[in-house]
Amino acid sequence: MYSTYLFPQTDLTIFVVVIILTCMYTIKKGIEVIARIGSILTILIIIVTVIITVLILNDMHLSNFLPLFQIDFKKFIQGTNIMVSIPFGELITFLMIFPYVNDKGKVKRFSFWGLIIGTVQFLIIILRNTAVLGNIGYIHVLPSYQVARLINIGEVITRMEILFGVMLLFNVFLKICIFYYATVLSIAQFFKLQSYNSLVIPLGIISIIFSITMYSSPAEESNFASTYSIYAIIFVILFPSISLIITWIRNLST
Repeated sequence: MYSTYLFPQTDLTIFVVVIILTCMYTIKKGIEVIARIGSILTILIIIVTVIITVLILNDMHLSNFLPLFQIDFKKFIQGTNIMVSIPFGELITFLMIFPYVNDKGKVKRFSFWGLIIGTVQFLIIILRNTAVLGNIGYIHVLPSYQVARLINIGEVITRMEILFGVMLLFNVFLKICIFYYATVLSIAQFFKLQSYNSLVIPLGIISIIFSITMYSSPAEESNFASTYSIYAIIFVILFPSISLIITWIRNLST
């Protein structure tokens, strides 16, 4: 996004290296730092979403939602599968973090509240983008970026896509930190290491290499999502469900 829209003359490697190095430093500091940063960034992200939504109200048109229920069943299943696998299925990563929460009695309540808030925000963004862009929304890699570009209040409040870029940067940083931490922690537990710190730098280097070489363009990455979502069902639904059933059977036997 940054090398395509905001800084087209800047090499992608610069962005990747900087954000991975920042994530390395954060992971070294531990899960407590990630949690504190996450609470602050989450509030800022919600504020930015509200600001962009309010400023674009005049450009929303209910006619962009018409016609309703015209998508065929196959595309509906495919779109639902992608939504379940990628945005919501990735929540399975938090299962690596829950055991380290001090007050485990609050895990369930706050997890559900976080899921509800995230779902509502996600729904608001989808409805906003559809109301503004209509049928052309699906052709954009980042519809929210295009929506932010349309904001123009008296030729004074413009270029709000910069604000969206900052929000997206916060999102990417926080998501990478959580995934990064869960990955090094799971590898350390699998090999029975005393600490995950020795894995932070090697895994960061591997991440930099893969993030630069894996996809040649954002369009290729977007196309891969439809295929990935099929295999992701195994890890985000099947394996956790089997583990839950096994745990339930063990509890009954004891």
